[in-house]
Amino acid sequence: MSADAPKGMDFHALWCDDIRQEVGNKPSFMGVYTGALVVPQLPLTLPKLCVWLTLSAPQDQPLQDLEVAVALAGGAELLRLPLPIPTEPPRTGEDIPPQPTARQPVMLALELSPLHLPVQASALTVVVSAGGDEVGTSSLPVVAQTRVNT
Repeated sequence: MSADAPKGMDFHALWCDDIRQEVGNKPSFMGVYTGALVVPQLPLTLPKLCVWLTLSAPQDQPLQDLEVAVALAGGAELLRLPLPIPTEPPRTGEDIPPQPTARQPVMLALELSPLHLPVQASALTVVVSAGGDEVGTSSLPVVAQTRVNT
């Protein structure tokens, strides 16, 4: 996290093969990666790779102007996604002032499909920025049993 990120910011990323929406609006994660993405050889095209992002910030320091980027190690950008966040959350009922312990959560599922991994792929990285400041990053190492130069 950047020094300019809101204090008390939480960021988590979970890399997996698939994210499914279950009954009761619950996400299920299939094929969760706990260490590295191990593939038989590179280059390789995966049908799909997903990442579930969870961010939260204190309600009195709300997240604004989020942007998510996914790249291969070495800089080849795969995805850049701006995510505008309303500056004032919608209120219902009484106008209650923010509570110091209340959190502003943001959850996001990303699907990279198909995902081509070139022979030099060594990791995938997701970076989340808020207001131009990096607030979270997560990398998934790519381990190939064989690398085929074509």
